Amino acid sequence: MIGRVIREFRIRSFYLDGTLECECLVLFVGMADGCWFSITIGEGDFRINEVSEPEIEHLAEICDTYAYPTFISARLNDFLGKPITGIFSYEMNGKIEGVSIGLFVECGASGFTIWEREENCLEIYLGKPDSLLQIATLQRV
Repeated sequence: MIGRVIREFRIRSFYLDGTLECECLVLFVGMADGCWFSITIGEGDFRINEVSEPEIEHLAEICDTYAYPTFISARLNDFLGKPITGIFSYEMNGKIEGVSIGLFVECGASGFTIWEREENCLEIYLGKPDSLLQIATLQRV
């Protein structure tokens, strides 16, 4: 991902019986060169995987109790057209070494944070939240 230019963001959510349970289970990052990556965080670990382009599915198109729609996200539009210059893991201070609760994706002088809010549900924040910096240290991945 590092050095590649961001083209698009997509998010996979989770609905149970039509009720939103988790806004962001997976963040997909589409690059200008056509590659796609998925980012997941859970149970003290993060995963960045190269994946095929995630198909856009709207909730109304899914006829199931458990729905996992994927849609384009405008939340991170400030980073479209910018290269990823670094990826950092938020590692818990004073805890077991190597436990990651989130990632900071650096795009030049700015960036965004993705962290596990609760039970594999991700939260996205522009910049670095003070609440995380008080309990974790950033380590380059």
